[in-house]
Amino acid sequence: MTIELTPTYIATVRSDHTIVLPEEMPVGAKVMVIVVPEEKPVSENEAARKARFEATLTALKAAMENPIGDLPTDGELEGLVGRVRKTASD
Repeated sequence: MTIELTPTYIATVRSDHTIVLPEEMPVGAKVMVIVVPEEKPVSENEAARKARFEATLTALKAAMENPIGDLPTDGELEGLVGRVRKTASD
């Protein structure tokens, strides 16, 4: 099996549904058209969720570097995570 590399061109479809290609594209060449989805803007909720995640991750890293006192039990940790999830979904 041989892999053949070809150049890639990106163009925007015009209002009359034409696509302008560079002059070096030979007439009669077979081309493939792929619709590239537009990037969706990040919603405020998603941005807030990511910010909470980053803050939590930072706090966890700090706690791991400077442990103070006894570590919480698995049950206490699960309870804390449950309360945080409930608060985040409200």
